[in-house]
Amino acid sequence: MAPKISLIISPSLFIPEPITLPYEYCSLTLETPKPLEEVFECISDIKTSSLNHYEHLNKKFLIWSERLKQWEASAEARYLYEIRKIAPGYLDTNERLLQPTLTKPSSTP
Repeated sequence: MAPKISLIISPSLFIPEPITLPYEYCSLTLETPKPLEEVFECISDIKTSSLNHYEHLNKKFLIWSERLKQWEASAEARYLYEIRKIAPGYLDTNERLLQPTLTKPSSTP
C-alpha cells in the first residue's frame, strides 16, 4: 500500500469558488447560423462597393494625372519662353556653344 502524503496548502493558492448566476440570466439560444445565401450576398455587396470605390479612385487619379501633365507642359513652355527671351536662337539650333560670327571690317578709302 502506498504511503499517504498530506497536502500542504500554499498561501498563494486560491481554490475557485462556485459562481452564482443572477436570476435574470438566460442561456444562449440554439439558433442556426445564417444561411450561406445571406453571407454570399453580403460578400457580393462588399465586392461591388469595393469595385465602385476603385473605379471612383481610378477616375480621380486619371483626372489628376492629366492635370499634372498639363501643369508640367505649361511649366516647360514658360521655361522655354524665358530661355528664348534670354538667348534667342539657342534652342533652335543643335549647336550648344554659340559663338559670334566675325565680320570683316569694311575697308575705308
